[in-house]
Amino acid sequence: MKKLLLLILTLTFSVIPSTDVKAADVNKQAGKAYADIIQQYLTAEKLGEDAFNNPELKDVNPFFIGKHSYYNGGNASYCIKDINSDGIPELFIGEFDICTYHNGKVVHFKSDNWAVPLGERVRYTLCKNGIIEITQGAAAYDYTEYFKLPKNKGNFKSLCHLSISFSMDSHSKASYYKIVNKKYKEISEEKYNKLLKKYRKPVKLTFYDADSKAVDNLRNGIVSYPGQKKIIVKNGFQ
Repeated sequence: MKKLLLLILTLTFSVIPSTDVKAADVNKQAGKAYADIIQQYLTAEKLGEDAFNNPELKDVNPFFIGKHSYYNGGNASYCIKDINSDGIPELFIGEFDICTYHNGKVVHFKSDNWAVPLGERVRYTLCKNGIIEITQGAAAYDYTEYFKLPKNKGNFKSLCHLSISFSMDSHSKASYYKIVNKKYKEISEEKYNKLLKKYRKPVKLTFYDADSKAVDNLRNGIVSYPGQKKIIVKNGFQ
């Protein structure tokens, strides 16, 4: 009986560390991959408009290059946060990108419903339960879509897609829609607002200024360092 109990305990404690080690390895790999992306953004800052179409900067959102080069858009910043509690952190690059790490690769947020990438009149806000709100507005319309990242998956799943269409002669007149499979179904204003209320529950994100020290730290599993400049973002980038 003692030998059997000893065998069970040995097997139990031999399994748990291996799982922890595997998770730690994935986190370390993700950190190194994210550090490489942040380094690309730092390089893009130095190159300015010469960064456009540079094959070595494939992970940099071109709107970041344009904003930084022509409109003094500030420096790159990043946030590391596990939004779906699967042990794998996600990477947020300022207002320009959201990434996850899956099967040894970085996966960038994308959706066929959005004609332009994040940063060009397209904004995101992280909400409760790991839900991401994506918004785009113009004079005659507003689009809002909510996404969630399933655990241990490399793709962002759409939960709800909404739209408001404004009358050209009177902005106070509006039509409300829920979009399913790219087909518009008109809904009431009350229904529209209920759906917004269901998903729109913003949470804070802490962004740190990117620099060479931050890149080195991320490669070693350290998210930030003492004295590093940071900014708290709650309701998305305005």
